[in-house]
Amino acid sequence: MPKLQIPQPAPPLPRSYWVIEGAFLAGAYSGSADPIAHRKRLSGLFLAGSRTFVNLMQENETNNVGKPFVRYDDDLKEIAAEANERVVFRKGPPTKFASASLFKAAS
Repeated sequence: MPKLQIPQPAPPLPRSYWVIEGAFLAGAYSGSADPIAHRKRLSGLFLAGSRTFVNLMQENETNNVGKPFVRYDDDLKEIAAEANERVVFRKGPPTKFASASLFKAAS
């Protein structure tokens, strides 16, 4: 008998994927230089259940045309406040320790 295929929820953004389905999402930079697209992308993450955000980019990192990435922490705080919720941010370089502690927290 063939295995029943259970549909996987689609990740909220292109270039993102569920590490642990419905609990731990990973992907590329979440924002956008366009303010409307920026808000829409961040709202998508929030609506997907994301409440903790880990930024592994370095402080002066730029996009592929040399422009700095648009910050998204204040926008996500605003989106959360509108829903009477909170979001948490962590920032730091990717390290073996950070990766291990993130997986531990997600399980």
